[in-house]
Order: sequence, then C-alpha cells, then structure tokens
Amino acid sequence: MSANNFILIKEKTEDIFQVSENNYESNEEIQSIGIFNSLRIAIEKAEEYISKSEIGIEYGIRFSLKKVVDQDFDNWNTKKKALSKRGRVYFQKREVWIGSIGKNIGDEEDGKHSDFERPVLIVRKFNNNIFLGVPLTSNKNKDGKYYHRLVSFCGSVLILSQARLFDAKRLLRFMGKIDNSELKEIKLKIGSIV
Repeated sequence: MSANNFILIKEKTEDIFQVSENNYESNEEIQSIGIFNSLRIAIEKAEEYISKSEIGIEYGIRFSLKKVVDQDFDNWNTKKKALSKRGRVYFQKREVWIGSIGKNIGDEEDGKHSDFERPVLIVRKFNNNIFLGVPLTSNKNKDGKYYHRLVSFCGSVLILSQARLFDAKRLLRFMGKIDNSELKEIKLKIGSIV
C-alpha cells in the first residue's frame, strides 16, 4: 500500500460491501480486496489489509455508505410500536419461535428482513409475558463456548452470549420444540459463561 492510497469501503447494496485500495488524488481503484456480506467483516478485512502493508493504519479507511443503518433504526422503531400493541402470545420453555428481535446496537444480534426476525429459543419462562431467550443462527461455522449446535433442531446454532430477556409480544411464529435433555445442557453452558 502506497502513502498516496487509502482503503475504501463502499456499500454496493444493503448487505454487500466492496473493499478496495484507492488512490487519494484520483479516487481510482488500485486493488480490490474483496466483497463481503457485512460491514463488520468489511472493516475487519480492511484493517487486516492495512496492518499487513508497509505504511500502516494511519492512512486510514474511508466509507461510502448509504443511510441504510439510520433507516433500519427508523423502520425498527415503527415495527416496535406495532408490536407493543399486540395481544398476549402463549408460549412455553423449550420452544423455538421466530421473534422480532429488532435492529440493535453494535455486536448485539439483529433480526433480519422487514420484521427484524430471527429464531429464538425460550430457555426460561418467568411469567406469561416475559422469558429468557437465546437467538439462533444458521451459520454453521460458529463454534466454541459461546455457541451451542442444536441436536434436536438440526442446522441451527444458539448464540449463548446473546441470551437476554424478551417480551412475548415479539414472538411471531412457532417453529418447534427442543428436547428437555438438550435444554438442561444449554442451561449449564449459559451458567458457565455468565
């Protein structure tokens, strides 16, 4: 990387980010670094590329991003208002539901699509309105003490570090139920990381 260049992270679509080394004066692309499906990964790859260069990170990163993030927060706020007016949803522990978990901050797990939805496992029911839930991901590469690959709900991984309190009004659609023995194992794993 030359001192006359910078790293550009350009948003191609809502979920696609292009990372390239560009010339400061002409803004022309010198070298493509890659295309990534999350801004966080794009930034990590850009920082990794800069750290391997001779010039170093002081020459920085420029962003060419749409106002998608602000729009997502606005859309989520509208959705959240509608959810708050919903009636009671009946649920039990061990159930997996599609839940509207929202547009969150930083590394907190977000929901997807227009309903900001993601599967959630109900670990503990506190009363008829609130529960301790853990979001699921279909990313099979997630591994380690902060994750649990579900046996009784094949193809899904629990993100144990994202366990939190949910209101039942967020629950949209019932998906299934896990085995009681697996729930006990999940509770032990959650207990070991908190």
